[in-house]
Amino acid sequence: MVTKQTLSLINFEWQLVALISLGNRKIAMIDLCDIELLSERSFYAQQLNDGNWVARCSQDGKLLHRLIESPERDQEVDYVDKDTLNNRRGNLRVCSSRQNNLAKDDQPSYRHWFGMKRVRDYFRAWDAEDRKWVGKFSTVERATL
Repeated sequence: MVTKQTLSLINFEWQLVALISLGNRKIAMIDLCDIELLSERSFYAQQLNDGNWVARCSQDGKLLHRLIESPERDQEVDYVDKDTLNNRRGNLRVCSSRQNNLAKDDQPSYRHWFGMKRVRDYFRAWDAEDRKWVGKFSTVERATL
């Protein structure tokens, strides 16, 4: 079966890659070695709750990055450059949920202290398990304990 997916080949960072038109003015990028995925499938753009866009298969609903990397059920796929439409193998990394969360740029921090924030004249610590700010500490060092 041949899909009607719009496909372009470009030179990106000295490598030939394929661009897939997903609709909604979104384009996914894949390596040429993965172009066979397009022979049986077509993809569309889906916006996630965090605002990022991903490529989802129209036939079975699978995400393009998971089709490329084939992670185990309990594993996730991280985008090294944080571009969720860049599905080149060099940009994808199979990891645990914890590793994926640690790699995100939006982790709370105060200067070089991870999981700390200053509130007026005191500091609060981020409880990653309960996902909330806790405590009221006089110094950032005390908040880390």
